[in-house]
Amino acid sequence: MIKTVTKLLDDHLILKEQEKQKEFAKEKSMWRASSMGQCYRKRYWDRKGEEKQPFDNRILRVFEVGNILHIYLQKLLKDEGELVSAEEVVENGVVRGHIDAIVRGDKGYIIYDFKTVHSRKFSYLKKGADDHYIKQLMTYTMLAKKKYKNIQDSRLLYISKDDLRMQEMSYQLSDFIENEIKQELADLENYWKCNQLPPAKSKEKWECGWCNYTQCENNKLKKKNANTSKKNHRKK
Repeated sequence: MIKTVTKLLDDHLILKEQEKQKEFAKEKSMWRASSMGQCYRKRYWDRKGEEKQPFDNRILRVFEVGNILHIYLQKLLKDEGELVSAEEVVENGVVRGHIDAIVRGDKGYIIYDFKTVHSRKFSYLKKGADDHYIKQLMTYTMLAKKKYKNIQDSRLLYISKDDLRMQEMSYQLSDFIENEIKQELADLENYWKCNQLPPAKSKEKWECGWCNYTQCENNKLKKKNANTSKKNHRKK
């Protein structure tokens, strides 16, 4: 007999996250395409399997909502006869990733990367897509073009989790972006082969605030938790 549905769900998601981390550990021979454009140190520690603070239950639920919507859209594309491939693994010996969906366009293949966000974030999309999401999508495209010779388009599909609003943003892989991706991977490979810890620098303000490597001196989550702890202590 279960105690509560909430407890059952949380226990399930914790176990699921542990299994996911085990799978990531098997991929240590390469960098993850889903982390392109993010902090070098975080990605270095990810590949090393460095100990980190686990995600709390709320965050795991947020991730699961995203997973559910991914599966829903992949099934929709398949049922409508549009899907060529879902969760296809692409790699080149240095970087590895999973493509959410490849569909047929009128002139070739279309690469899709789904991004689920909350409604407030969705409202900010007028300013454009996140730079690191674009780089991730372009990395998938770079890897996929070896097999799929005629890629018509690459698209970020933003989905508002609250009301299923959607916005598609189209991008083309240019020589400039491809060279930028290769340079980023070359930098990471150099740190890795020299066993040298990269600098902790982030292009996105949110990264240090959500990073679960609390041993990093730039980690804002650690400071946030410390401040919360002090406030709770004062209340007592």
